[in-house]
Amino acid sequence: MSIDAVVNALMENGIFAAMVIYFVWQGWRREARLAKRIDHLEDEQNTLQTELIRNTTEALTETTIALKHNSNVMEKGTLVLERVCSYLDRAEQRESQTRTS
Repeated sequence: MSIDAVVNALMENGIFAAMVIYFVWQGWRREARLAKRIDHLEDEQNTLQTELIRNTTEALTETTIALKHNSNVMEKGTLVLERVCSYLDRAEQRESQTRTS
């Protein structure tokens, strides 16, 4: 828009029309900038959430595998403890038999 066009608009419509045009233009520019910011923030938020979900899923998978492994170890440990207890019981019985004999 040239200066002559602005001057003509002011002459024909007055200062109030020019102010309305200016504020509409300013609002349009502001909305365009805000739309870019919002798009950028939404893209960043989506990227962060996707990464967070991926990391959480990996952590849960690793934890599940570790828990399964630990439960197998606990079962084996329980079997070993039962065997040790039965061995100690038998040793105690033998010892008590040798004392009574």
